[in-house]
Amino acid sequence: MEADLVALYTRNQVPQDLATWLEKSGVLSIANFANWITARDQIEDSIIKASGLYDGDRKVLAGLRMAWREADAQTQFSLKRVSDGVPEVALDEPLGSTQQDALDAVFFDRYHFSLPVQLRPADSLLGRVKREFDRGLPTFLPLSKVKSAFQATRTSEAKRHKAGDIRIMLPDADDPLPSQRLRDVMLRLEVLVNAWGLAGTAPALSKYQSGSGPQLLTCEWQDAVTYLRHIKDRAEILMDTYAESSVVSYVTAVEEAFRGHALDFTRRKDSPLTWGKALEQAVEKFPITWNDYLKLLSPGLSSSPVASSAPVPTQVFGQRGSASPDAKGAKGKVATATHTGSNKKICKAFNDSRTCPTPCRRGEVHCCDVLLMNTNRACEQKHPRTQHSASQHGQPSSRPNL
Repeated sequence: MEADLVALYTRNQVPQDLATWLEKSGVLSIANFANWITARDQIEDSIIKASGLYDGDRKVLAGLRMAWREADAQTQFSLKRVSDGVPEVALDEPLGSTQQDALDAVFFDRYHFSLPVQLRPADSLLGRVKREFDRGLPTFLPLSKVKSAFQATRTSEAKRHKAGDIRIMLPDADDPLPSQRLRDVMLRLEVLVNAWGLAGTAPALSKYQSGSGPQLLTCEWQDAVTYLRHIKDRAEILMDTYAESSVVSYVTAVEEAFRGHALDFTRRKDSPLTWGKALEQAVEKFPITWNDYLKLLSPGLSSSPVASSAPVPTQVFGQRGSASPDAKGAKGKVATATHTGSNKKICKAFNDSRTCPTPCRRGEVHCCDVLLMNTNRACEQKHPRTQHSASQHGQPSSRPNL
């Protein structure tokens, strides 16, 4: 049964058992419900008496009549739009308030968290993502187009210009240029991630489901947040070395590439993945993406002439402490991880020359951060990176020279 129809029943207080009977009879959408009968005076015989439920209950009959009138009106409106050559529903059209409330309720029930307005997607963004998930066809939305609910509700004051005795009022541009601040870009990505989490609370289409296991969601919020953390943690490391504008260009390109790989995973003919799992696989299967756009990085400004004239390193995420000779990768640069397999942050100071007392003063995990070739995960044993041995602890992955 479609979510819009569930919201329609709820709004008009149609009992759940009657809605279940209608669903078993084949009423799965608002269009089905509107065309189940041809006039509202048929509801009593065709639904109430036919189901054997609530015969003589005038309150239920009144609710059904109102629900049918709404369904019929929506169907007629959709037909008119189609006949006029207008899409039945605009992709960016906000969801109905009842449907949005239903998404919020399911999200809170599952994750026990309410999104603040600054991190909540704008109504048009949520509507777009939800409709794409319902169709099973996610599309690519640039981060520059992402708006939070807070941004969408801000009223921009018109600019006043005077030309002689005439005053001209020009509104602000609807689509500002992409931000050159990393904080703004990461905030937009977080808003988009939350849109995926909210819209993804609906069960995935059957094409994603294999076997008789628990029903999949279109996108688990945890998977989307893990993806955000992966991008954000690496971006923050770069800010110590490179100019912010170049980091923004680099991170934006890398993130878009990861999403492109994720789209491929969702559109495979054989065993397509849900959006959350597609993001997870894109990061896991294509770590080389981080090295594909290194030329976009440029050194940051420095007061030291020596530092400012230093060449741009070819390895983005180098470590201050070198690994043991036995742990060197095939090209001499060991790949490292930022988190354990259970998404706990690994202490970098413990692994390099800075060292860190135990327990960690930042509450992070003291374990080896070397990325193993056979598992594509951190070693996670209790020694630091400098004591990692390929023969004893596992062959490390290497970062290629570009």
